[in-house]
Amino acid sequence: MITFLIILTFIAFAALMISRRMPAILAVPAMAVIFAAIVQTPLSQILNQVIAAGSTRLADAYMTRRPSIFAGAILGVLITRPREMFQQLSSAVPCLQLASTPCC
Repeated sequence: MITFLIILTFIAFAALMISRRMPAILAVPAMAVIFAAIVQTPLSQILNQVIAAGSTRLADAYMTRRPSIFAGAILGVLITRPREMFQQLSSAVPCLQLASTPCC
């Protein structure tokens, strides 16, 4: 029964992330808390071990060990909104205009 609940929780959160209703940065800690609750971990351990200790471990993974997370986020913005990004850049830097006139 516990295994079924854990798998069901994982599938539910995966569906939320795939449908873009919940970002992974929120889904992963929420899953950790729910998994701990499913296996009947005492509340004090959930607060101390899962939330407090887990958040510092996730912060380390998000910030220092995986700079590719931020590069991937920037790349995702560039892929999904390239025209808007180019227009913002071209308004800030006149040399990036689409016209064939030489720069400066």
